[in-house]
Amino acid sequence: MTLPSTGNPISLSQIQTEWGGENPISLSEYYDDGNAPSSGAISMGEDFYGTTNVKVNYLIIAGGGGGGGGAFRFADGGGGGAGGYLEDTDYRLDAGTTYTITVGSGGGGGTSENAGSDGGNSSFHTFTATGGGGGGSRGTAGRNGGSGGGGGNATTSFGTGISGQGFNGGQGRGLDQDSRAAGGGGGGASEVGANATDSTGGAGGDGKSSSITGTAVTRAGGGGGGGYSTGGSGGAGGGGNGAGGYNNGSSATAPGAGGGGAAWGDATSGVSTGGSGAAGIVIISANVAAASTTGSPSTSTSGGRYIYQFTSGGSITF
Repeated sequence: MTLPSTGNPISLSQIQTEWGGENPISLSEYYDDGNAPSSGAISMGEDFYGTTNVKVNYLIIAGGGGGGGGAFRFADGGGGGAGGYLEDTDYRLDAGTTYTITVGSGGGGGTSENAGSDGGNSSFHTFTATGGGGGGSRGTAGRNGGSGGGGGNATTSFGTGISGQGFNGGQGRGLDQDSRAAGGGGGGASEVGANATDSTGGAGGDGKSSSITGTAVTRAGGGGGGGYSTGGSGGAGGGGNGAGGYNNGSSATAPGAGGGGAAWGDATSGVSTGGSGAAGIVIISANVAAASTTGSPSTSTSGGRYIYQFTSGGSITF
C-alpha cells in the first residue's frame, strides 16, 4: 500500500514493509527507491511520503501455433505448439510508470501440405513469451516456438520449445504414401507432445495450471496430431484435437493453446485444414489498484488483490 503523504514521520519499519529489505534495517538499502537519491543523505519524510512499491503477480501467455494441413496424398499434420508461458510472483514495479502490454494472436492452421502458422508473442514490461510453433505437414517439420509444433508425417522432425516457457512437439510417423502415417502432438506448457504411432496422431502436451485469478485454470495445451485413421487428443488447457480420416483439425479453446493437426484429405476435396491456435493472454494481479489502464482489460478482485486480464494490447499504470 502507498506510504502516508503527510502526518507523523514515516518509520523504518513502514519503509521496509513497502520496499522490502534486510534486518537490521539500514536506510542505505533504499537508495533510488521512492524519491530517494542514489547516494548521500536520505530523508525519511520527503523521500518516502506518498511513495509505493507495487507488488504484482503476472502471467504472460503467447498465442498458440496452428495445426499442420493435410492432403489426399497421405499428408497428416502435426499439432500446433502452445504459446510460451511465463509467470512470477511478488515482482516489484514502480508507481507512476506506465507498462505496455501486447497479446499475441493465434496462428492459423495450415492447408494442404503446409505447416501451421506460428502464434504471436505476448509481452509485459521487459518480459516476452514467444508464440507457439506451427505443426508440420507432409515432409515438413514442426516449427520452433514457445512450445514446439508436432512433426508432420514422412518426417520425424518436431519443433523445439524454449526452456522456461514450454516443451518440444512430438515426432511424426510414416513414410510418404503410407497408411500408417500420422503427425506428432504439439508441445504444451507443462510437457512434450506425444509421438505419433501407426495411423494415430500424437496427443498434445498438457498445459499448466495457475491460480492467479483466485481460481485454478489450466491454459496453453498443445494441439493433437492428425492421423490416417485417428487424431490425437488436444492437451489439457484447450489444445485442439487432431483429426482422423478426411477431417479438419479442431481449433484451440483456451488462451495460448495450439490447434489440432489435419488428417489427409480425400481425393475429391483434395485438402484438409489444421485447426487455429488460440490467442494469448496477460494477467496481472496487484496488491494495489491500478491508477489507469488502456486496452479495456477485464477487472476483478480476489483475496484482497486487484486482477487485470488483457486479451488485447494495452497498458497499466500504478
